[in-house]
Amino acid sequence: MKLDVDLSALHSAVARMTLPQITALRTTTTHATQQRYHIVHSMEPEMSECGVSSALWSSPLIPALYCLFLAEESEGFHLSTQAIVALLVRFYDFKRVPLDDTAIEIELYRARDEHCALAADILQQPLLHKEGLIPAIRDCKPIGFESFKDLIARQ
Repeated sequence: MKLDVDLSALHSAVARMTLPQITALRTTTTHATQQRYHIVHSMEPEMSECGVSSALWSSPLIPALYCLFLAEESEGFHLSTQAIVALLVRFYDFKRVPLDDTAIEIELYRARDEHCALAADILQQPLLHKEGLIPAIRDCKPIGFESFKDLIARQ
């Protein structure tokens, strides 16, 4: 007996329950030593040499994914890590910081894949919406492929 069951609704519900609350990711206190993050993408030829840090956000993951998903949805292209870092600095109060041994690496290719089921939920978070973000995304250049579908076709 074969069951033909669509588990996408269940997967989406579980993913929503495990999504960190966006407001919880924002902190109101300044930490003496802020964590540094290195945003990378496995499909980019060169890795950046700078990190980001913020006194307001505990991690750049969700704002970075918001920018990534917004670019894909509104403009149809994928942002480079350098473009995402620039958007984080400009719109989300992150600072560029030198990398050190304590920097936490965020691999956007894997993070995008892991959070893909939550894209709609992430895009609906009002705390992440910033005036002028879409025009700033339009000014960015894609990283050499228009979409993940094009990237897979080239491979």
